[in-house]
Amino acid sequence: MTMQSEAILVDPVEQPADFITVNRIELFVLPSALHEPSDYRLCLRLTTDQGIGWSELFIDKSEKPRDWIMWSSVLLRFIGTFYVGTPVLFKPVSMIKDVRVFYLFAAATLSLTDTRSSCLTSKYDWNEAVLFKQATSYISLF
Repeated sequence: MTMQSEAILVDPVEQPADFITVNRIELFVLPSALHEPSDYRLCLRLTTDQGIGWSELFIDKSEKPRDWIMWSSVLLRFIGTFYVGTPVLFKPVSMIKDVRVFYLFAAATLSLTDTRSSCLTSKYDWNEAVLFKQATSYISLF
């Protein structure tokens, strides 16, 4: 007796809401104007098929990673199409000691705004030109 199995194929253009395609992740590292001058403001912009998400984190100079390569390698894993319930999207991996990068990504995902139907308004300055001008470091992954 032979049985046919049905494969569930997801069309990348018409994906159900349960899936998210992350196309680009950008991390801006800025000196903090709101807190101590030695602090940093990290702004993460997430570009997906469901819109753009932003998150930010303030860290003390002493908490700054030695470099951003480890954060980049973690964030690079998030580029692609994922089921929203995938644990790797929102839960830190035990071998990565700095969990802040996961929290930044999760917060940006939760703040997704459909850019086709609404304008991004926020109490924070998300102007790209301003971010580029003020950033001491910039990471773009796609």
